[in-house]
Amino acid sequence: MASGIDWPPRGTRAGGVRDPAVVARFRRWTIRRRPVDGQSPSAQDAEARSSDAVQTRVEALAGPLLEGMGIQLVDVEYRYEGRWVLRLLIDRPEGVTLDDCAATSRAVSGVLDEQDPIPNEYSLEVSSPGLFRPLRTPRHFRQAVGKVAKLTLGPETMPERKSRQMRGTIESADEQGLILNADGERLALRYPEVKRAKLDPDL
Repeated sequence: MASGIDWPPRGTRAGGVRDPAVVARFRRWTIRRRPVDGQSPSAQDAEARSSDAVQTRVEALAGPLLEGMGIQLVDVEYRYEGRWVLRLLIDRPEGVTLDDCAATSRAVSGVLDEQDPIPNEYSLEVSSPGLFRPLRTPRHFRQAVGKVAKLTLGPETMPERKSRQMRGTIESADEQGLILNADGERLALRYPEVKRAKLDPDL
């Protein structure tokens, strides 16, 4: 059941293309779920802590659904912030509108209610990725070619480097990895070597 709708947020206009920073802060559609009957709070918490599994299941359900609506599912995040939050980041070539967020919320809520992949109470939030969008898949990296990104390397990648973070321009990307130009140093990285990545434009 949907609740807590604030329509539209301050500084926005329903149906209009949003400024990325404004859209990224738009998180208003909320779904509340009841605990599963017969399941203790400790058992619910233990299952909820498996956030990676939840994210994978939600991505598998929501990704194809949104693709059929012309919307790209950029990222899925499931974490505890005083309450459990399922956060979806979406994008479209022409930009994201409030109507896109509302349509995504309705469509994804329906499939989650039907498939029931999350046993505990949670809030569903939908927004655009904003300027500092995460890069998780080969497709994301290919779309980011020519742009500046910040990468966090895995612990076993280039252990001689003191800093795990790198910033540079993505020169190329394919299904296996990318080439990053960091201050003139060209580095070939495989995706498993990158722990986290996001766009990091000069503002």
